[in-house]
Amino acid sequence: MKKKIAAGLVAIALVAIAVSAGVATYVLESSTSEPEGTLPSISNIKGASHNTPEEFVLNTSLPSVPDKLMVYKVVERNVTREEIAALAERLGMNGSIRETYRRFFVKDGPYHLGVLKVSGRISYIDESRVTPTEKDQENLPSDEEAIEIAKEFLNEKGLMPENAKFSGISYRPVLMHTKEGEITKTFKHITVRFGREINGLPVVFGGSRIAVQVGGYGDVVQLFLVWREYEPYREYPIITSEEAFEAFKRENLNICMRNVSTATINKMYLAYYSEVPGDKQTHFQPVYAFEGVAERDNETEEFWQYVVAAPEFGGIEFPKLKC
Repeated sequence: MKKKIAAGLVAIALVAIAVSAGVATYVLESSTSEPEGTLPSISNIKGASHNTPEEFVLNTSLPSVPDKLMVYKVVERNVTREEIAALAERLGMNGSIRETYRRFFVKDGPYHLGVLKVSGRISYIDESRVTPTEKDQENLPSDEEAIEIAKEFLNEKGLMPENAKFSGISYRPVLMHTKEGEITKTFKHITVRFGREINGLPVVFGGSRIAVQVGGYGDVVQLFLVWREYEPYREYPIITSEEAFEAFKRENLNICMRNVSTATINKMYLAYYSEVPGDKQTHFQPVYAFEGVAERDNETEEFWQYVVAAPEFGGIEFPKLKC
């Protein structure tokens, strides 16, 4: 009997918003790429679910890989009040700076700015504009226009990293429906995403990305940015793609679906792993990334899962997927 691994959950969170003419459902994310908030799993995870499929399908070729790869040391952040004051000024905010042990934050009317000390993650939002309306829909820019708006905003505010790469478009719609559940209208904002590469390889998981939400009038209504700096540390030998594939098959599934019959891997590639923004990260280390679909009867669940590529450097402990 063949074994296989699958992990990850494409979670679509819904928030009900009461309105006088009916019901609005706020879909937090709908994306064709790895969605924000998805928690992939990885080998060496503690507390993974014990769910081993019966059949494993490799729907791609094993990648050709080098013998060694560089591990990079993360440059430790030292976020200062002066830095926050300068950022708030560039964003047009006049509120006073408040500080906790984990972050700095500024509030100026509907505008909120928060910066995490551990990673320098920036979160900016205009609460008066974050929920799209019918007027937003009437004036929504095209995807191409939204990309240019996002780039211009980041450059103007001094927030566009030199090595940032456009990675995709996603949408944040509000679904208007009757009490019986019939959808009558859909409003949306456009989220423009940027990712990065290190040493020619993509950076995966949630700790190295930019998301700019563009509203119906071409205004930026929300920003999320985490972009850790790094420097070369040391080269380490990596396991072969065949060894990584075998390690992948030995792992238990860390997904919400139970009694999986088949797991199909559609992509396998080398990448660098980034910790979530709220966690301290000391190094960028290489992993093998696996993307695919787990199946049970007529149900499917997408997964993103990783295998440590340089075990001589050390393993990686990931949070368990919450179901």
